[in-house]
Amino acid sequence: MLKLIVSRNIDYGIKYIYEKIINNLKSGKISYFFVPDQYTLFSDINLMNSLNMESIVDVKVKSFTSLSSEVLSKYGGIKRNIITDSGKSMLLKSILLRNEESLPSFRKNLNSKGFVSELIDTIKEIKDSGANESILRELVSSENLDEDLKAKLLEISLILNEYNDKISEHYIDGSDRLEILSEKIPEAYELKNIDFFFSYFNDLNAREIEVIEQLYELGVNMTFSLILDPALIDIDRTDMTEDGELFESSFNFYRKLKRITEDIEIIKFNDIKKDEISFLTDNLFSYKPKSNTAVPESIELIRTANTEEEVRFTAEKIKEIVIKDN
Repeated sequence: MLKLIVSRNIDYGIKYIYEKIINNLKSGKISYFFVPDQYTLFSDINLMNSLNMESIVDVKVKSFTSLSSEVLSKYGGIKRNIITDSGKSMLLKSILLRNEESLPSFRKNLNSKGFVSELIDTIKEIKDSGANESILRELVSSENLDEDLKAKLLEISLILNEYNDKISEHYIDGSDRLEILSEKIPEAYELKNIDFFFSYFNDLNAREIEVIEQLYELGVNMTFSLILDPALIDIDRTDMTEDGELFESSFNFYRKLKRITEDIEIIKFNDIKKDEISFLTDNLFSYKPKSNTAVPESIELIRTANTEEEVRFTAEKIKEIVIKDN
């Protein structure tokens, strides 16, 4: 079964999930609270505090990384270590030097600072999208691409092919691990007895969606919480509301879930409190915003010269609030 909680306010989805987890605890059923990797520590602490428990045996905070470790350690597939970013960097530098004459499109950038890092990101994007060197070569044969782009794609496919060959004996790329996870999930029958609750995701890449599809085929109960205007579900598009474009990423996530199954139970929360924050979100990008003469207590506008200053200010503000409000 697949459930979807939609609301413009993430708190509704989190509250719903916590209530379901508490019910599962009372009945002795295991719950996995599934979040992006960068949210695992925060979610662990927040979950423990919200459920008011020092130790939770039947609730685990999971990510795609930790789920792959759990499944592959039991059913095989992790004999090779994941190659680190520094390992990727050294390997790609050697590949670039060895194939310099075959990479005319990138030759002038081979020694540029940051080029290898960009190449690592490009390879990750290709793998996460479910593409590979064969698909890149197929794109090269397309008549709709200009010659410069074709040349670059061909050279990237050459780099990717050698990269995969070099790591195949002793290492595995982190993105490829999800592909192996998808292959092993049908064997992991015990997952059918666990309720999965997904939150803090704005979207999923092709490899992650494949994992979700395999879990659904296995019969796992999954609940997703999305920051999404419920009205967009009713009209099934984002261009008919004033701020629909703000939810484009979440709406694409919803469409991906619909490709897995049309049988989705949708739970909508529309009763957003009209406080300062909701007033701001309702009117910030509105064509005809409403006016409010009240002095805001929880909103502060700042102007910074660049993104770095903005991030620094935000970090210092968070630190100040944490210290002040304990």
